[in-house]
Amino acid sequence: MLKHPQIVPNNGVLQKETWFWSWRRYFRKAKIPWTVQNLTSLFDTEKISKLKVSIETGQLYSDTVTGSGDPMDFWDNRYWKHIHQNNASSKEPLVTTPNLLRHLVPNIKLILVLREPIERLYSHYYQWNGKTPEDFHERVIQSIKILTSCTKKNSIRACVYDPKIIKGLRVPLYASIYHVHLKNWLDVFPRKQMFILRTEDYKRNEREYLLEIFRFLELNDVPEESMRKIKSSEKVYISKKKKKMGPMLNATKNILAKFFKPHNARLVALMNDSKFDWHDSYLV
Repeated sequence: MLKHPQIVPNNGVLQKETWFWSWRRYFRKAKIPWTVQNLTSLFDTEKISKLKVSIETGQLYSDTVTGSGDPMDFWDNRYWKHIHQNNASSKEPLVTTPNLLRHLVPNIKLILVLREPIERLYSHYYQWNGKTPEDFHERVIQSIKILTSCTKKNSIRACVYDPKIIKGLRVPLYASIYHVHLKNWLDVFPRKQMFILRTEDYKRNEREYLLEIFRFLELNDVPEESMRKIKSSEKVYISKKKKKMGPMLNATKNILAKFFKPHNARLVALMNDSKFDWHDSYLV
């Protein structure tokens, strides 16, 4: 997307990640907590503030857009007790990242790409310096046990946002329980401000989805040559270790399919779209 001439990248990690909303404002990945001024310093204000005059209306407008792409902003709310509007003694947050974001940028446009949760978890494990499919299997069993024990006494939302639970999980199951996180965003932003798609669909038809996303962002169509360059851009996050170690064990996939099945069903209900159960991907 950053290859589109109207999109201005930021100066963060990979020209897209700021790590602000979920991490840096709470000390994580920063020696001192970041402020909004630290965040805005990552953006090219000169480029994005240039205005043009509309020939039709005579009004000033900007034909560029900018933003950030931080995956953890969707699923990492472990520091919610540090948000002043929340009661630190409560089990669940009242205010999460989307509430804060709306306060700063109420008309923001949001793009969410959801990957099949089991494969997403496996990739996340290797980003955590994972070792082997067998090690992953053992960690999955232990993590499911911890989370299942928690949900016997608490809501699933309370469990996936409990800092102690998050720290205790040996694989990040909480990040793939999409319905919990998505509801936070849908409770704050109107659906028309969100473009939600599956990774699998995007990979099957990159061109059409890119065109849809550009229209969603109200950007100009790009020439076919530019579109080819965009599609051929190197994918930055490729886990070489995951590729080397091979696929997860079938036994692990079966266990995770059973675990995620009710959560995917709740996502289907939330989205009112049956494709978000990834039924064609499962062995059980």
